[in-house]
Amino acid sequence: MCINGRKVGFAAKRKRNDKDRLILKTMQSTTVGAGVIPAELTREFDEGEGELIYMRANYERVVASGDSESYHLINTDACPDQELSIFLMRS
Repeated sequence: MCINGRKVGFAAKRKRNDKDRLILKTMQSTTVGAGVIPAELTREFDEGEGELIYMRANYERVVASGDSESYHLINTDACPDQELSIFLMRS
C-alpha cells in the first residue's frame, strides 16, 4: 500500500460485500466522531451478537524507526490538546 508515493504497508484488494455496503451507508453522514452501530443493523450479516464500535477522525502518523510508529488524533477545533494517541512497537 502506498500513501503519498511512499510504501507504508501491505493491503489486499477485495470486493465489497453486503455487510460492507450496510456499514458504509450507515456511517456516510458521520464526518468526525465515535459511536456504536447497533447489533440490529449488522445482525443479518454478522456471525457475532455484538455491536460495531467505530471512531472516525483525522490522524497524524509518526514513524520513529522501523520498529515503532504512532498515530495521533488531530483535533478539528482550535484547541491544541491531544485527545488520543496510539503507539505501536514491534517486539
